[in-house]
Amino acid sequence: MSKRALLVGINQYDHVSSLGACVADAKAMDELINFHSNKSRNFDTRLLTIPGAKPVTRTTLRAAWDDLFGGFKDDVLFYFSGHGAITSTGAYLVTQEGTPGDPGLAMDDLVNLANKSSASTVLLLIIDCCFSGSNTDRTRGVVKLNAGDRFRRV
Repeated sequence: MSKRALLVGINQYDHVSSLGACVADAKAMDELINFHSNKSRNFDTRLLTIPGAKPVTRTTLRAAWDDLFGGFKDDVLFYFSGHGAITSTGAYLVTQEGTPGDPGLAMDDLVNLANKSSASTVLLLIIDCCFSGSNTDRTRGVVKLNAGDRFRRV
């Protein structure tokens, strides 16, 4: 498979308020990118959701990032739907066990991994959370899209 995706949706948190549609959004993204319209395989996807089979903790998500970006040379997509937070040290993706003072994984870490990856053609980060635009000045080839922009199917 020449395309790899990690899709994360977190509805339930241990220490911050729950959300309602993040898992549904991640599953919809999975359905959208898994196969082409002719039913041939598109992306090889990994779906992490809460509720789901395995907790989406800092450790789990960091390991999934390492698997996603580690040594893979083709197209990569990361999708996150959940809480985002900002602290005095930066912007964070809030993991299941995150707290207001220690929310989860730094968006800087995600951007650094993505920028250092060997993905050759397409590297797409879709972050659907508060403060998701905090690090767009540090990514290669960033294109900001507005709600009215037209998208094409990947």
